[in-house]
Amino acid sequence: MRMLISVCLLSVIGLAGAIAYTDIWLMRIIQTYAYGETWITAAHFRQLQIGMSYPNALEVLGRPGKEVSSTRISTATGEAVVTTYSWHNADGSNVILVFVDDQLVEKARIGLH
Repeated sequence: MRMLISVCLLSVIGLAGAIAYTDIWLMRIIQTYAYGETWITAAHFRQLQIGMSYPNALEVLGRPGKEVSSTRISTATGEAVVTTYSWHNADGSNVILVFVDDQLVEKARIGLH
């Protein structure tokens, strides 16, 4: 009986994982169709303001960036964490953002339309 319950539970967990994967897959197809894989534009980039937080940048850009680096540095007042993220479009255009203690301090773009 215990074995049957375990098998059923694993089946439900596997099904839930498959549904979650399918949802992500479908969202990606919809996004590709709707935006042609160019989901970050120059208009998005202009909305990014120095001093905004990473969560605020996510609201503007619509999805998390890839963490390129994260470094702890010494400052006159203690320590700070410098984190760099990048977002890439299918056409090779991209956005790079640098945050210090979760505040945007530098932004760069390449090839955005």
